[in-house]
Amino acid sequence: MYLNSFCFGIHITNTEVAFPPYLSYYVSLTAFRKFIYPYAQGSTRFNLCKADFEKASIKLPTLADQKRIYSVLGHIDCKIETERQMLNLYNSQKQYLLRQMFI
Repeated sequence: MYLNSFCFGIHITNTEVAFPPYLSYYVSLTAFRKFIYPYAQGSTRFNLCKADFEKASIKLPTLADQKRIYSVLGHIDCKIETERQMLNLYNSQKQYLLRQMFI
């Protein structure tokens, strides 16, 4: 899917081969970034040539494995967010207690 001269998207039409939520994690991996480096052009900002990128062959795990990996990563993301919220609450509590200590 062509968005503009600097950006294009990937539209998944065959959901029997690729699980789109898994792909959101996959494209964030260092391994994927290393895979697309040969297709990148430019010195200050990399651009991908759509025609070259369309020729690339991306190897994916089976659909069942993609769903399993996505589920595990999703649970980890939820845990990280919960821990981040708890840290913020503890920091607020700490600030409150420090203010009360020096009144």
